[in-house]
Amino acid sequence: PRPAAAAQAAKTAQLQGSSSNPAAIPAFIRADFAAATRDVLYAMAAIMAIAALVALRGLTRGLQHDTTQTQQEASSRRPGEEPDTDLYPARPWEG
Repeated sequence: PRPAAAAQAAKTAQLQGSSSNPAAIPAFIRADFAAATRDVLYAMAAIMAIAALVALRGLTRGLQHDTTQTQQEASSRRPGEEPDTDLYPARPWEG
């Protein structure tokens, strides 16, 4: 099996980078790629469905408004604590 595996690996490696016919790619590689792609797409669909259910259950219809608690927290911040504060202020010695 080892010489056969080495021969198949060398043959497959030669296919890489060439613009040859896709039918030249061994069937087991195409099948494995198709199965992996299918699994990824199903997982993504499941995640999106769960996110949609969470959104339907957790959000209210219409425009979402900040609560008074969030507004109070925002007004109680000290200067420099805003989310858009410059993280890398100018250095005085670079003037």
